[in-house]
Amino acid sequence: METERRNPLLARAFDLNHRKTRRLAVEMAGNNWDDEIMPFREALINVGKHWQEMGIQVNCPYHFTEEELKSHAVDAEAWNEVHDFFDGIQGLVKRDGWTHPETFDAAFNFFSDLRKVGLKRMKGQEKEIFDKQTSWAKFKVETLDPLGWLMSHRMA
Repeated sequence: METERRNPLLARAFDLNHRKTRRLAVEMAGNNWDDEIMPFREALINVGKHWQEMGIQVNCPYHFTEEELKSHAVDAEAWNEVHDFFDGIQGLVKRDGWTHPETFDAAFNFFSDLRKVGLKRMKGQEKEIFDKQTSWAKFKVETLDPLGWLMSHRMA
């Protein structure tokens, strides 16, 4: 292997036990904003789980309790559901909410209809929270003003 001949330290790094476990913990540490803490926490759990197998000679500096692991499993399931949802509408809306101008009307109508269904099925505090979080879907953008700002009006 050329890398081993030219750079033996790099070649050894490529051959470390659990290299993906190690890499993901570092990679996810820099990508944990906007509710994206879940993959980082998962990476830390995996590092802790495989600490001894990785051949590190000191004790793992962090530990998750059984309660934290159970809570993480519940959070992970919800996180996966949200990401599965956005995978399903990938051609319409990206995970960050961006849509092409050509698909804007379809995306808006989709979320407006989804809001209506949600409000019909929910009750109490859950419904109040959902109503506030999705209030933007009551407005439809029709035109741009002369300065290029979007102008909205309430949908009937």
